[in-house]
Amino acid sequence: MAATLLQLKDQISIDAGILGNQNFPNARLTRIINIAQRYVQTQLGGLGYHKWITSQAITAGLANGAFASATTNAKKCPIDSTYFVGLLEFPKSIKFIEINDGTNYGVAYEVDEDEFLFHVKNTYLAPSVKEGKFVRLAGYVWLIPSTITAATGYYHKTTTDLSADTDTTQIPLEFEEHLIKRAVAEIDSINGKLQDKQVTLNQISKEIEDTYRSSFMRLTEDQREKQPKKALQ
Repeated sequence: MAATLLQLKDQISIDAGILGNQNFPNARLTRIINIAQRYVQTQLGGLGYHKWITSQAITAGLANGAFASATTNAKKCPIDSTYFVGLLEFPKSIKFIEINDGTNYGVAYEVDEDEFLFHVKNTYLAPSVKEGKFVRLAGYVWLIPSTITAATGYYHKTTTDLSADTDTTQIPLEFEEHLIKRAVAEIDSINGKLQDKQVTLNQISKEIEDTYRSSFMRLTEDQREKQPKKALQ
C-alpha cells in the first residue's frame, strides 16, 4: 500500500533527526517531500518507466513559425499552462507527437537543433508528415512539416503534489525508500550535515537505477528465458 504524506513525514523526521524541530514546520517538510517525489519520478522517467505518460491535443495551440529563417517554415506550440500541461522537465520528456495534415498521418520524434535546422532548410527533400520532427526551444515545441494541421502530444506528466496527510504518493512502493532518502538528503544539506550533496544524490540515483533494473526489468528477462530456443544451424 502506498505511503501517506503523514507516514512519509514521520519516517523522514525520524531518519533526519528533526522531530520537533521548529525549522521544519509542516509546510516546509511537505514541500521537501514533494520535491523528493518529483526527483524519483524524473529518475524513473529517464530509465524508461511510462506510468505517468499522458496525452493532450495541441491542435488549437499550433501557429505558423519561422525557425531560423525569415519565412514561415514550421509550426510551433507553446509549453505553458494550456498546452503540455504539467510536463515533467527532463530530457526527452515528450515521447512523440502524433501529427496530420488532414490527409496524411504520422508521428514526429524529437531531434536536436542542428538536425531540425537541416530538415527545415532542405528544399530538395522536403519533410513530410509521415516523417515529422520536433525540437523544444525557447518555451515552444517546433514542428515540421509546416503543413501540419492537427497534433497530439504524448509526454511524461508530473506527479500530483501531496497536501493532505491522507494523500498517498504516486511513486511505486519499490521506490519509496529512495524518496525518503532524497528528502533526508535535502534536510541534511540544509542543516549542513552533507559535505557534498551531489555525491549523495548520485548515489541515490544509482540505487534507483539498480532497483528499477532488478524489479521492473526482471519480468522482461524471465519472459525472454521462456521463449523457445532456436535450433542451432
